[in-house]
Amino acid sequence: MRAILVTLALLMATTSAFAQAARKTPPAKPGRQKIDFGTSYYVLVVPGKYTPAQKYGVIFMFHGSGGRPENYESNYAAAKNKGYILCLPASTDPQGYSEDDMKQIVEIAKEVLATYSIDRDRVFVSGHSAGAFVTCHLCSDHPEMFTAGAPVSG
Repeated sequence: MRAILVTLALLMATTSAFAQAARKTPPAKPGRQKIDFGTSYYVLVVPGKYTPAQKYGVIFMFHGSGGRPENYESNYAAAKNKGYILCLPASTDPQGYSEDDMKQIVEIAKEVLATYSIDRDRVFVSGHSAGAFVTCHLCSDHPEMFTAGAPVSG
């Protein structure tokens, strides 16, 4: 019985690792994209004149309870004209963020940082309400990844 459980655990771990490895990273391109990721998605807005030869800042913005990323996109519209990429991850439950959402957000951040030409001194996070909690959590748990955070109405 123990051998069966160990075998099942190994198969599940292998399947999960394979699923992560099998994910195709979206190509680096300018414009607005809605990108499926794990159990949710993120909205990415890249300046129209994006070129890998230039370093860009990135702002990760987290919606509040009852919101969706699309509700906050216009608040940061000017960012793309100032050399910033905007990334707006969606939670799996519009009412808030789960621990799985937090892990998924870190993976989204890793994907964006690896795909685009990013100035690592300009990696910012901000969030409204429940998204402010995410902002605080990420800044305290991943200071190596994020330069600064601005929680709003947390």
